[in-house]
Amino acid sequence: MTERHSGSEVLYAWPTFTYNAVKLSPSEVAKSFVAPPAFELLARADNAVLLGPRGAGKTTLLKMLQSEALEQWDDPSAELYATGVQAVGVFVGTDRLWSEQLASAGRVPSLGVAAYGLHIARSMLRAIEHRFTVSERPGLREHLRLPVEAKIQTECAAAFADCFELSGPRHDFGAVRRQLETRVLELGKIRNQARFVSVDMPTWAYIDALEAAGIYAESVNRILNEPDRRWCLLIDELELAPEQIVDDLLSRLRGNSTVLNYKLSMAPVVDQIEHFIGSQGAVRGQDVEFISLTGMTRKETTEFTTRLMESQLAATSDLVQVSPAKLLGVSAFDETDYGAENAERGFISSPTTSVYNPGGTIWNAMKRLEDVDPSFAKWLADHEMRLDDLGSLDAHRRASLLRKIRNIVLVRSHYVGLHGRRSRKTFELYSGYSSMMGLPDGNPRMAMTLIRELVNSITLVHSRPQVSVQGQSQALESVMARFWSLLTAQQGEVIDGRMVTVVELVERIGLALRRNVLEEPFSADVTMSFRIDSRLGPEWIRLVERALNAGGLVRVSVRGEDLVTDGIGGNTYRLSYLLCPRYSLPLRTGKAGDLSNLIDSSNSRARRAVDKYQPELPGLSKELFE
Repeated sequence: MTERHSGSEVLYAWPTFTYNAVKLSPSEVAKSFVAPPAFELLARADNAVLLGPRGAGKTTLLKMLQSEALEQWDDPSAELYATGVQAVGVFVGTDRLWSEQLASAGRVPSLGVAAYGLHIARSMLRAIEHRFTVSERPGLREHLRLPVEAKIQTECAAAFADCFELSGPRHDFGAVRRQLETRVLELGKIRNQARFVSVDMPTWAYIDALEAAGIYAESVNRILNEPDRRWCLLIDELELAPEQIVDDLLSRLRGNSTVLNYKLSMAPVVDQIEHFIGSQGAVRGQDVEFISLTGMTRKETTEFTTRLMESQLAATSDLVQVSPAKLLGVSAFDETDYGAENAERGFISSPTTSVYNPGGTIWNAMKRLEDVDPSFAKWLADHEMRLDDLGSLDAHRRASLLRKIRNIVLVRSHYVGLHGRRSRKTFELYSGYSSMMGLPDGNPRMAMTLIRELVNSITLVHSRPQVSVQGQSQALESVMARFWSLLTAQQGEVIDGRMVTVVELVERIGLALRRNVLEEPFSADVTMSFRIDSRLGPEWIRLVERALNAGGLVRVSVRGEDLVTDGIGGNTYRLSYLLCPRYSLPLRTGKAGDLSNLIDSSNSRARRAVDKYQPELPGLSKELFE
């Protein structure tokens, strides 16, 4: 970390980047790892399927089940996990560019299967080599390391050569590794030739890599006299693997192997649904655990992002004792104001003890809205509610009425209050600890990017570090831009003769929800989520699926047994919280409406709305708000 001085302020300048575990080694992943709630279930399960959009942390969680990562993880719970995870983790990643290159050589379907088989073989070899390596770091928490004499290593290397049909030298792991590398180069030549001429595949290309991996695991266990040792293939981004491999892997989830387990990650919407449903599907709780990385509650996501930020702050000695709550202050959406200090810093309206008393955050918002919005004044009258009596309401009435409307009142008052509608370029309403920690929806990649931006905005005021409201607003805007860029990269669909993109789908939904909150007569039962109804055509369904896989849409009320269903119809979804500031929406779910009504009602406005961060997108105009 570097520092630069500006007057009396010290600004902490961290490099801002989008965290991507694909590019990191297991030890690098472990150095910044903060375990989400899903990690415990993943570690305990035999077979598991991780479901989550881009950036949800699937790669990180799988990599953390490798011995090298468990050894390097510096966390109070690391020892417990290292003791509990007794399977040899074999991480098999998938590179998108590599996958696309294989797909381009479509004249040889077996090419992809052969390449993936080599990928599995090399991963198995790395895992067993690590087991036999003696650590050079004093005091390292060793995980499943087993130093053995050279004769045993030669026997294990020879077994590997037999299982994967290597005909060359087999006296040590280096020899078999070089043969695998030669096969990778040979396959690259075949791929290039296949673009121009017909090619014949070598016989080794037809090896069943999954079967070979299982037999090799049994062979090593036999050689080492560890009959009960488990091995686990950690297969990342399964949707990018060749279809034959995917079908084979998913069908094996119902197998009865005593040695080899599978932990797989994939996008929320997958094509191979037949392996998870019906009488032939893997049974949850018996054959496999389905683990959603988007099923966390607001409380869980806030706590997880808080721990991520605490980890980043602890990386610098002068911030190790600073809490995110003190840095960011109180959110307008919180239940209680916390005194004069936060009022002075601009985080709250006044130093009252209750947001419902005159001068409190909610009271002020309701008063402003009553003065400018006749529909809200009527709502208050219909419910026999006087603002001067808010603080004395009993707990039941406060819970049934005020807490239900409080977030709607805040955004409606903020954007259509006395001073007119606010610019979309400022997001100060969403500042404050609980809001900022909840906005990333538990997505580690976006959370880490937001945290870096927030750290870059720390200033020292009277020797106390803080992030101003303006600094938080700018950090949020920067992260939203990155998130929007991800959505713009998704494939579109031709609908009614024109290209409709994922961002247009999101715009239609966001503008319709925004109208419900800000423009329709005030209601406590505002539609804030949606169902996939039968009136949607297949093209719209595919756009929704891509938005889900990218994280722009999030499924709500996910229970374990409902994680995998036959299509997305009938389920309920909402916009990612990270998109809510863009459309002036509260961070809540609300009641659900039909998606077909939302996208139809906002059609003309969405087609005219320009994308703030990608103004060159066709079919969008220059203003979001009319």
